Amino acid sequence: MALNQIYHKGHYNSDHHLLNYSKLVANNESEKTHLTEKEKEFLVLACSDKTYRQIAGIMKLSERTIDGYRESLFKKFNVQSRTGMALEAIRKGLVKISEPLSGS
Repeated sequence: MALNQIYHKGHYNSDHHLLNYSKLVANNESEKTHLTEKEKEFLVLACSDKTYRQIAGIMKLSERTIDGYRESLFKKFNVQSRTGMALEAIRKGLVKISEPLSGS
């Protein structure tokens, strides 16, 4: 890379690769994770203390379908646990942490 830059531009900028790397990272961070409406609904419920069985009941879906949503989000968020999924959802601004209602 350095020799190519010297040959084509007449000089070498050692920070050039760092600039490209920072652009790549910025682009990856700014990319939105595309979720279906059902995945969004599942994600909000999964970030609560409800069990997957309860979530299936609330969404009127089978537990197997809920497992599919979970696996899909694990892949999209590149995580391996419900906790990781919840943290990524919060980090990406897809789920907000709210104060519990008084009397709850």
